[in-house]
Amino acid sequence: MTVTEPDAVSFELERFELIADELLEVSGRWFGVRGRRFVRPTLTVLADGRERRSLAVLEHKPWAPRDGEPWVAAFPWQRDPAELVEAELAVAPDIAVSLPAPAGPGSRPKKRAPNSRPRAVRLPARDAPGPSPDQRADAGPDRPDEAALLRRERDELRRALAQEREETTRLRTELEGAEAASLEDGEAARLEAASALARREAAVAQLSRVTAERDEALRTRDEAASERGSLARRNDRLARENQRLTRENHRLARESDAALSMREELERNRDAAVAKRDAAVAERDATVAGRDPGLTTRSSPAPGPKAVAAGRSHRPRELDPSSAHWIPRALAALVLIAFVVLIVVILVSS
Repeated sequence: MTVTEPDAVSFELERFELIADELLEVSGRWFGVRGRRFVRPTLTVLADGRERRSLAVLEHKPWAPRDGEPWVAAFPWQRDPAELVEAELAVAPDIAVSLPAPAGPGSRPKKRAPNSRPRAVRLPARDAPGPSPDQRADAGPDRPDEAALLRRERDELRRALAQEREETTRLRTELEGAEAASLEDGEAARLEAASALARREAAVAQLSRVTAERDEALRTRDEAASERGSLARRNDRLARENQRLTRENHRLARESDAALSMREELERNRDAAVAKRDAAVAERDATVAGRDPGLTTRSSPAPGPKAVAAGRSHRPRELDPSSAHWIPRALAALVLIAFVVLIVVILVSS
């Protein structure tokens, strides 16, 4: 492996320990990663003479690199951390950093020395050319462990390839599950949207119905107000007519009272005239009795027609008592007829 310049990309490790007896957590700060993009971190460890690779759990996704800010990644681990000999953290195809042995659970994290520098990021030498077959053949007996080393490297590559395939299968399964969940969520969202739309349409219909009812109530109220105004105007007209009729009744009552007074006056005049007539008759009888006192006691033959005519010509004309009563009665009848005619005219005009 080759080491990059310290001023380029570097990593300041703050903690590398086993947590919850099942996760190896790496935390620290990256420097010089402006404009870089990290992939899912990979932890390669050497334990019990074998290399093991594991991908970071998705809890801290997306592992975005920011200069000088805290950065955390966790990896599954089911073994004793004391068995781990070496560890390497890779966050991009060209960015990897070596890590020390992890601390056990409950141990205190080591404090960084004041003048210590961040760990230099190492670039994996995957593109470095290895020895050619001719070179390995030329090595001959001088390098007896070369074949074993190549076989071990081949086995490690096969294991890494198998792990990559397993990881690819697992990721594909997760992706399919995520797509299925997304489809289910989309269907649920679509159903929820359809339900919300149906509720909205029902609310709009309810609002339209309530608006129509309100408009009908307003029209009814306006009609009632118009009818009430018409009734009020009619009541005012009837009140004025009632006042006019009241005044007319008062006038007729006054006229009736005047007519009654006039009738009473006529009756008094009639009585006075009757009394005068009776007095005149009595006076005439007394005068006649004074001239011929025996006229009243002596019977005389019935006068003839000429005598009766002569007597009529010399006797004053007497008033007929029955003819003196028709004048006040006629006046009262005329007043009553006038009153009835006035009432009929008022009723017809109203």
